[in-house]
Amino acid sequence: MNDNIDIKAVKDLVVCSFYGRNPDPTKYSNTDIKNALSEEIHKIASDYASYRRNKYDLFEIMQEAYTEILPK
Repeated sequence: MNDNIDIKAVKDLVVCSFYGRNPDPTKYSNTDIKNALSEEIHKIASDYASYRRNKYDLFEIMQEAYTEILPK
């Protein structure tokens, strides 16, 4: 995966976006959170080649986020 992408940070963005949570409402809007998530996913999979190269990292992000989101 691209070295400048933090899997935990992207996972946190997914969870915040899903729940509509905002780590700092005085600085960021929910739209800012969704846009940041979109930008990070675009960094991971901006085209088919980068998707293929990073798909396991993308799936890891999804798995960790869903584990936190889904009821136990």
